[in-house]
Amino acid sequence: MSKLLVPSLTALVLLSATPASGRAQTYAEVVWNQLNRAFSQVRDQGYSTRNYIIGRLNHGADDTWTFVLPSGSFKVVGVCDEDCSDLDLRVYQGDKLLVEDLLTDDVPIVDFKLSGETRVTLRVSMANCKSNPCFWGIGLFYR
Repeated sequence: MSKLLVPSLTALVLLSATPASGRAQTYAEVVWNQLNRAFSQVRDQGYSTRNYIIGRLNHGADDTWTFVLPSGSFKVVGVCDEDCSDLDLRVYQGDKLLVEDLLTDDVPIVDFKLSGETRVTLRVSMANCKSNPCFWGIGLFYR
């Protein structure tokens, strides 16, 4: 057996022998694939990837992420797993709300422009998750 094949077989055996993390990885992969599809769509509009974030939240919970961003146009696309039916996004500059998507859907999208280096906070809210926790992701794109 070749030296390259042994580590591959070992990794395959380890992945199939971990049932608890296998399910979590499946949900994370669903979210990752959705983020990659979102990037494929916004790339045609001239956007590049700035950052991906993947996490998990229970129904009614939220999480925040703060970035210092340069001047430019930004698009944030949120996605979530099949147990989530409503994910919301808000973007703040300090205490000021810049933009939000609170529609009852699982793919919130917000667009905003910055005229100089600016600290912004993204708030992700799990508005509806039928089986806690739900996996979610956001893609931060810029041009």
